[in-house]
Amino acid sequence: MHVLRLTSWLIALCVCLPVWAQTSPTLSLSMAINQALQDSPALSSARAALSAAEGTERQAGVLSNPELGFEAENLAGSGDYRGTDAAEYTYSISQKVELGGKRTSRRSLAGAERQVTQKDMHATQLDIVRSVTMAYGDVLVTQEKLKLAIARESLAKDVLANVSQRVGVARDPLIYKNQAEVTFATARLEQQKAQRDLQLAKRKLASHWRDATLGESLDTSVLTSATAPQPLDVYQSKLSATPDLQRYEDVRSAKAAAFQLEKTQHIPDPSFSIGVRDFKETGHQAMVAGVSLPIPVFNRNSGNIARASSEIIQAEQDAKQARLNAEQALHEAWLDWQTAHGEATELQTRIIPSAEEALTLSRQGYERGRFSFLEVLNAQRTLAEAQEQRLNALQRQLNAKATVERLTTPIITLQETTQ
Repeated sequence: MHVLRLTSWLIALCVCLPVWAQTSPTLSLSMAINQALQDSPALSSARAALSAAEGTERQAGVLSNPELGFEAENLAGSGDYRGTDAAEYTYSISQKVELGGKRTSRRSLAGAERQVTQKDMHATQLDIVRSVTMAYGDVLVTQEKLKLAIARESLAKDVLANVSQRVGVARDPLIYKNQAEVTFATARLEQQKAQRDLQLAKRKLASHWRDATLGESLDTSVLTSATAPQPLDVYQSKLSATPDLQRYEDVRSAKAAAFQLEKTQHIPDPSFSIGVRDFKETGHQAMVAGVSLPIPVFNRNSGNIARASSEIIQAEQDAKQARLNAEQALHEAWLDWQTAHGEATELQTRIIPSAEEALTLSRQGYERGRFSFLEVLNAQRTLAEAQEQRLNALQRQLNAKATVERLTTPIITLQETTQ
């Protein structure tokens, strides 16, 4: 009788919970990601940084401003040069001319730095996608754990009632009742903890778009629809197209442009001027022209050239190290994805059904006096651990999949999905 009552209760729980979830609108994973991308302060900061880099690039191609000059001579002297009667006034305009490709090098440097900033913005977008995906899965897992906690508490309550009845008629010792009470109290505490964890998980997910609460229900298929990963080399072939590694190519280009710019700095830039000189004493005017040229004697910019050359080597080595780090992180995430998928599949198809059957048989045997109450408790514990392990495996699988996609999503695909 108790087994039938437990079975009917579990069936009612499985039927009613989806109905309760449908009372609020469903927030899909893609909707959550898009909402986070729209409202993320980190992404807004990255966009502002990109706008600043674009401004720097525009400024890098601007010519230097001409200079307007005025000069007065032969005034406020003595004798014939008293006052301003013999003064000479010169009005001129001068222009500095950059030689050696300085302007082109500046534009190349600013363009490469803008590309680096753009790749950083894409990487920020990918970080948000992964973070939202993990937070979304965390909510789903804690929801399932809460359902399990509710079912365990009901089961423990049912077992306690059965044991209390048997103890009351002296069919079982009092210690069995004490053990059942402890099991029931523990199950109640687990349910309370699961409720708190669910509130925190929902708040964490909603915080990605700066909301305090999560009112929508989530798509539970996200947790169970993940398949086994493809071969590792399929993902490794995508690494070169990711913003994380492409940014290092842009960094190397920026360092090369900076090196070229430093090399041009030792080339002197002449300034040409032309103007009119006004002779007040005679009332005549004459044209004046001039040129000035720095003499690169003491400063040939050799120190900055050496530094820029070393920074190119540093950028190349950083790119190699970044590739190694990405490959290692991808390998670890891929292995975790594969392992978690295998565990979840094994637990769902073989271990949990066996544990459920063992619990049913142990309760039937206990009610008939064939097994001790410890057998029932052990079967309950085994089933609970298997169910918990399956949910943990599903969460690891989702997190590992999100990490693999974070490490291998190319820029083109990212732009298409966020438009």
